[in-house]
Amino acid sequence: MDLTPSIATVKLSTIGVGEIITIRPGQRIALDGKVIYGISAVDQSPITGESLLVDKEVGDNIFAGTLNQTGYLEVKTTRKSSETTMAHIIHYHSFRWIAVGSKGSIKVN
Repeated sequence: MDLTPSIATVKLSTIGVGEIITIRPGQRIALDGKVIYGISAVDQSPITGESLLVDKEVGDNIFAGTLNQTGYLEVKTTRKSSETTMAHIIHYHSFRWIAVGSKGSIKVN
């Protein structure tokens, strides 16, 4: 008898590149990846600032931090949690705030 579940909840840091994750309607997308099954409309505003939903289907890239709105998706991960687009944005802004705090202000040309 096989007691291994076909779907399990795990820590984000334990998911590697190339693994399959499922995303149900209303769930936030946890990792960057490529859609391998399903069709949905995704709110990408946290990444792109675009207010309109973006249709996603098989072969499309998907970003961590975005919100799946309407359909069920299966996604093959393309990056670890520490390397996602959202992680890079957070790192950049954290570094920028540290730099601003230590120098007072930054002149942008």
